[in-house]
Amino acid sequence: MTHYTKPLPRFWYFPDTLKCLVTLTNDGEYRTEADFEPQFRDIDSMGAKMSLYILETDKVSKNWVDHWTSKGFEIAGHPDDTKEAGQPDWDHMDQVLKNKKQEIETKFGVQVRTVVNHWFVWCGRDSSGQQDFGAQAMLEEKNGIDLDINYPLYDIHSNQGAFYLGTPGIHQGFHGGSGLVMKFANAQGKTIHVYQHFNAVYDQQYNESNNPEGFYKSFKGLVDRSLNDEIYSFVSIKAHNDEYDFSKEPLLKMLAYANSRGIPVWTAANLLDFVKMRDEATFSKLSWWDHQLSFTLSSSLKHSSGLTCMIPASYGGKTIKRITLNGEEVPACIKQVKGSEYAFVTVEPGKNHELTVDYTQ
Repeated sequence: MTHYTKPLPRFWYFPDTLKCLVTLTNDGEYRTEADFEPQFRDIDSMGAKMSLYILETDKVSKNWVDHWTSKGFEIAGHPDDTKEAGQPDWDHMDQVLKNKKQEIETKFGVQVRTVVNHWFVWCGRDSSGQQDFGAQAMLEEKNGIDLDINYPLYDIHSNQGAFYLGTPGIHQGFHGGSGLVMKFANAQGKTIHVYQHFNAVYDQQYNESNNPEGFYKSFKGLVDRSLNDEIYSFVSIKAHNDEYDFSKEPLLKMLAYANSRGIPVWTAANLLDFVKMRDEATFSKLSWWDHQLSFTLSSSLKHSSGLTCMIPASYGGKTIKRITLNGEEVPACIKQVKGSEYAFVTVEPGKNHELTVDYTQ
């Protein structure tokens, strides 16, 4: 393990030096663009962006899609396999995904790369009919979909009872095991190249219990934990248009809180672009000589946000004296992460960078 012979850089989870990021999604169901318009204007007025998953494309025009995608919103598909919701079939679900993706891309000229299924219908059997809970993700990979948001926090009618984890926003967690965006794996442990983004702040959970304050608190609690308690999280909000009469007030309150804490609210597609960019970047040519660490940070994918690497602030009884990026000295911005101190250095993605770090007694 080279950790024992030299300090090792690593990549930070979030864009720039953020400690939390929010995404906002909306399942269109049977609504029209006239229904969507007021909600989109509200979201836009708060400086936020949203992903809309369209079920019925004949209720939305290309002009409307062009207008909102030009402003940074995402339009994608809401595949409907509810006819076999009890036992989805691989071949039928495959066709449903293909059809909806083609329908959206043909009519609106936008690429479908993220997905939320109607009713969150999930195929759990592979092409041979064998049980594999990663089958849906494999179908998405097969159809060129890279990020899935089909897992919401919804415990009403569960066998544990509603809110069995305790007060929303204080005790609730991430049923995927982490607030981070991670790739799926199949039953044999092989990585499926589709990311899962857990939907932790789900409007129907709180609408059905008539609890708008709980909707807001679930959001604020998760954000505060990410910012203050190092439970680092990409927080996903769901705000159905057909329940906007319930969610409008708490949602706008969430967006105002995000603004007050300096947290951007992105589309799922923008999040996908960032995590793909981050995961593609690499470190190479690591050298440790005479208390100087040097390495190359290689990145070929561009993104509007910065890519940050973390460098141990101390090693072998010595601390960072100077950091040089591409021949220019840069400040050593020291932050503590999980009990260890690191120097954060943010670079422009899509380029290669040379870094040297001098340590001294």
